[in-house]
Amino acid sequence: LRTLDATLSELKVEEIVIASEMHDRNQLLFEQMMKLFEAHLMAPKITEVSHVEFKQRTEDSEAVVRTGECTPYANVILKSGVVF
Repeated sequence: LRTLDATLSELKVEEIVIASEMHDRNQLLFEQMMKLFEAHLMAPKITEVSHVEFKQRTEDSEAVVRTGECTPYANVILKSGVVF
């Protein structure tokens, strides 16, 4: 979450995509992540997809940030526009 906190100071997240399994397998991380968005005055659209679809969507990613987080279903796709 520290990596996400630092990242949020540099961009405006319009949408996040998570695996719907995150709620059953990692609800605490989801709640902590949402608090970070609130702290940065952001309320991104939340899109939930199956874990399989999530992995398929990562094939079109522009960048990947590896945080070392090892809890299940902790990956998130951030969608951002231009901020200026």
